[in-house]
Amino acid sequence: MRTTWYKESVEIAHHPDSRVADLALADDGLLEGARRAVSKYGWRDATLERIAREAGLSRVTLHRRGVSKARILQGLAEAYESDYRSALAPAVRGPGSGRARLLLALDAMCNVSERHLETIVALADDASAVFFHEPGEAATSKDFIVEPLQTILRFGARDGSLQPVDANEWATVIANLVHWTYQHLRQSHAWSPERSRSTLIQIVVQGVDA
Repeated sequence: MRTTWYKESVEIAHHPDSRVADLALADDGLLEGARRAVSKYGWRDATLERIAREAGLSRVTLHRRGVSKARILQGLAEAYESDYRSALAPAVRGPGSGRARLLLALDAMCNVSERHLETIVALADDASAVFFHEPGEAATSKDFIVEPLQTILRFGARDGSLQPVDANEWATVIANLVHWTYQHLRQSHAWSPERSRSTLIQIVVQGVDA
């Protein structure tokens, strides 16, 4: 079942042109245009007109297809989730110690963040979006984000390569540390991907290294 993270989800799901909107979002050009618009203007100022222009379309075309800004953000989030799941699968299923798998997972997380920097910015700027964590107080991160890390942390505790920790708690902390710190170092400090990745991964691994 596809997850919906937005207050406008009910309205979008019942939009008479929702299927047309989904087909429009399936065109990579629209999502790439949205990423370029967010990179230039930020999410709040990335209007539908600007998104359409970056995608080589007209604002009228998006309106006619039933494509809203909220639906575009959902499309960006869905693309992020799909990439994240695929990128972390080798770390969970592959060979090696828990520590080796954690290193692989952290590197994959940084790579995914690099490919979706604009999406992370957009999701952070949109107050109605609940994507990285469950709603409510004392919430943990979404299952698709933390479950790979939980599996690796438990495996590492069993094979002795990682400290025995509360996998649920630590997976949420690690996920937030990597996602937000990497994005901040890349965009606010203009660090290179390699510089952002190397120190960040080292800090995380030292925290759980046996």
